[in-house]
Amino acid sequence: MIAPAERPVTVFVHAAGLLGLTVAGWLLAVLVSGVVLVRAVRSRNAVRVLQAGQAALFQLAALAGHVVLIGAVSLGFIAFGGDLPFLPEATYYVDPSSAGGVIAMVLWAVCLLAVLIWYVLTLVLALRAARRSAAGVLYAYPVAGAIVWDAAPQYLPWLIVESSE
Repeated sequence: MIAPAERPVTVFVHAAGLLGLTVAGWLLAVLVSGVVLVRAVRSRNAVRVLQAGQAALFQLAALAGHVVLIGAVSLGFIAFGGDLPFLPEATYYVDPSSAGGVIAMVLWAVCLLAVLIWYVLTLVLALRAARRSAAGVLYAYPVAGAIVWDAAPQYLPWLIVESSE
């Protein structure tokens, strides 16, 4: 359980992930989590270290996912002859009527769908973490939570979290 005095900070760290509507928002969310993490390590606050550490790791992963997916969609747009104002005029690199072109179009459509799913999924996970923290539950993000919970005690020997069972 998260003590009532700790809840506002942990909710704030997780709710920062809701800034992730843009890539710049994810950068800001990582900055917020990073500042809280550094302060928590200095004050030796185990709950804040665990919550801010996994929030920062999750937000970095979400940012990387967004950049990769948006980059793939942009490359597909350019490959099919799209024009971007900051790039020189492109010619058609992929013939949409060829077998390779059809495969490329399917992959591009999958990337477009993946961008939408990634946006929704990352925002839902950040909202879920904020709500659980507000209720006093120690929330662990998928993958990021396990990494932080396993690695943090190895690097911070003073960090001991005991089960309430």
